[in-house]
Amino acid sequence: KKIPFNYAEPDDASIKNSVIQAGYSDRELLFFYGLRQIPQFIRQGINDERTIKLRLLRYLEHAGTRRLKVEQPLMSLEEFEKIFFTKLSRKVDYLRVDTELVSPRVDHRPEWSNRMSYQVGEARERHIAKMIEERVNEFQHVLIVYGSGHLVKERVALQKAFGGVKNFKLY
Repeated sequence: KKIPFNYAEPDDASIKNSVIQAGYSDRELLFFYGLRQIPQFIRQGINDERTIKLRLLRYLEHAGTRRLKVEQPLMSLEEFEKIFFTKLSRKVDYLRVDTELVSPRVDHRPEWSNRMSYQVGEARERHIAKMIEERVNEFQHVLIVYGSGHLVKERVALQKAFGGVKNFKLY
C-alpha cells in the first residue's frame, strides 16, 4: 500500500557519540554493553561462571568490532573485571549480576552502571523523539508503535504535542 515505515532505534554509532559527548569513553561503553548482557545470559539458563565468561568474551568481541567499532575492539576478562572493580568498587560476581545493576536508575544513590544505562537510554529517547517529529511534520497520519518502556518516558511529551495518546491492545 506504499505506506512508509521507519525503525526509530538509533544506531550504535549515534549512541557511542552521545555517551562520549557526555564524558564517557568508548571502552566504558563497551564494558557496559558487556555488563548488561550478563543478566540476559542468566535468563537464558546459563548458570555457571565459566560459560558466562566465554559468552561474554564472544559478545565483547562482536560489540567492539562490529557494533561500536571502538579503537581497541578486543576486551579481555581481566580488563572487564578491572573496569568493574574501578567503577563499582567490588569484584564482579558473574552469577549475581542482575538487571538492577544495569537499569537506568538515577535516584537513591545510583551506581556507575545505572548512570551509564540512563545515558544510553537518553540517547535512544532523543533519537526516537526526533524521528517522531520528522514524521509528524512530513505525513498527515502517523502510527507510532511503542514498547511500554519508551512510552512511559515519552507519554507526557506526546500528550502535550498531540493533545492525547491512545493505547491499543490487540491481544
